[in-house]
Amino acid sequence: MFAYYLVLTLVAVRLTWPMLWKRLLDMSTEKETAMYDAERFTQLDLALRQGKSDKGKPKKRSGTCVIAGGGVAGCMMAAVATRHYERVVIVEPCQSNDSWRNFIKQYDQLHNFSPFTVESLQRIWPGLFREEVLKRGGRFARYETVRFEFWLNKARVDWDSNVDKFGPTGDDCLMMNRPGLQAVIGDLTKLHTPGVEFVYGKVTGASLGKDDDALIDRVHVKTASGEGKWLDCQLFIDCSGAARVYKNILKVLSNPRFEAPKVEEYQMNVSYSTALIDVDETIARRLPLPESLEPGWGKITNVLLTAPTLTSGSSYALMTHTDGNKYYLAAMKYDTTPDMMPKKLDHFRQHVKEAYAANTDQDIGSWFDETIDLLQENEDLTEQKAHFRQARDSDSYVTVIDARNRKLPHNLVLVGDSFSKLNPAFGQGTHKAMSDCLTLSASLSKFDNVKDVARDFDARRNPRSYGLFDFNRAMDLASPDIQKLNPKIPVTQGKELRSLLGGLLKYIHRFGHEDHSVGNCLFAVMFGSKGSLALMHPRILYAAVRGSFM
Repeated sequence: MFAYYLVLTLVAVRLTWPMLWKRLLDMSTEKETAMYDAERFTQLDLALRQGKSDKGKPKKRSGTCVIAGGGVAGCMMAAVATRHYERVVIVEPCQSNDSWRNFIKQYDQLHNFSPFTVESLQRIWPGLFREEVLKRGGRFARYETVRFEFWLNKARVDWDSNVDKFGPTGDDCLMMNRPGLQAVIGDLTKLHTPGVEFVYGKVTGASLGKDDDALIDRVHVKTASGEGKWLDCQLFIDCSGAARVYKNILKVLSNPRFEAPKVEEYQMNVSYSTALIDVDETIARRLPLPESLEPGWGKITNVLLTAPTLTSGSSYALMTHTDGNKYYLAAMKYDTTPDMMPKKLDHFRQHVKEAYAANTDQDIGSWFDETIDLLQENEDLTEQKAHFRQARDSDSYVTVIDARNRKLPHNLVLVGDSFSKLNPAFGQGTHKAMSDCLTLSASLSKFDNVKDVARDFDARRNPRSYGLFDFNRAMDLASPDIQKLNPKIPVTQGKELRSLLGGLLKYIHRFGHEDHSVGNCLFAVMFGSKGSLALMHPRILYAAVRGSFM
């Protein structure tokens, strides 16, 4: 009889397991990503376009939403906020796109923006986003077609067409430099987003309402012309990045009910050097490729990406060749200063060789020296030296806010780098900002009272941002340089996650050419189309254990 019930139990578990696992994975994805909030935004946008409103609410809130900062996060937030407010005002210190480049550290690096970010931007500006990107030289592609030397922990990561996708277009990969994307988003916000106004100046203060002294009712701006100006404010969103304007506002308000939230951070002292080279056609035809890549440049070829993830290395390097015969070079290093970063092609050559050897324990191959030699020959032919731009980036941090007891004005929220700053080497900054924007949109749709909106937003955003921060910190602590800079953080912090990913990467490197499922899963979790529970599937755990013994 016992055997009979045991068999029935096993059969029941086998039959219900797929449904149970899907439900648990959906819950993990809902908690840790903004995937479903993006779908809610699409439904809201469609309802507004059709002149409808859900739950019988007014189509938009009366009053003004004020946003501090007109960078990528501020402009994306403004476009999303127009679906909720009749009037949205961006307060931006710089009066031209050219001035924005001062915020961009990886100036001439070509970025591979995440599927979540790309698809969300296409939902915010249907048709227009794609059109403007193509005008400025950006290129869309399907992620499974993008191939490059992607080394993590001595393992080459691979995926295929079964990788989880986000959104309907299929063109979910965007290759573009950060200044280009920022210019596209800025122009779309200024010229093609009704309801958005720009005020050029700085937020210098605020006042509280008479009926509720925990609500900001006006924001003071010192305009670029030097004049003072008050703006009515029903919702204040700080998108000012590392400047964190909200801190100054709290000082000006000097209200005992408010308290600047604590910030959890760790040092990286990361510096960059980037260059963009126009290659003569005769030189471009002679440029070699690594053996792992198929011959032929196509429109965009990621020639090399080597990152120090899970290694004792501390340097990163990226090389990309695009149509128009443009060659993008980027170098990053922990615990150094900008003046120590590459200034010439020979310096870049040495940086890449050292980074590649430290990250992979392998020699980069003769193709690399041939490439640098040809780029130097290009300098002589065109009489144009490669111009490297050096910059230092800020350290990583996350703001700690208790959603149940915020100790902030009820209508003040933090979005993007105002709330958290991640290691740029992981390429999650724009993704994180978009996640914040769509999370806030869902909270605005859910609640009428702005106090409830802020609480719900922080409660739902916190695990998403904290999860990204913890992931980045766990990876960074593998580096002895990061450990040295942060002696108070135990080196064991994040050790379990590093062990899991290390095993998976070794498995992928050994079996990935015949089994793409593990690479697909890791890719989906890293880029936000699945919750981290996906890494706990028995099949994935088996791969991690098997890989750890290789």
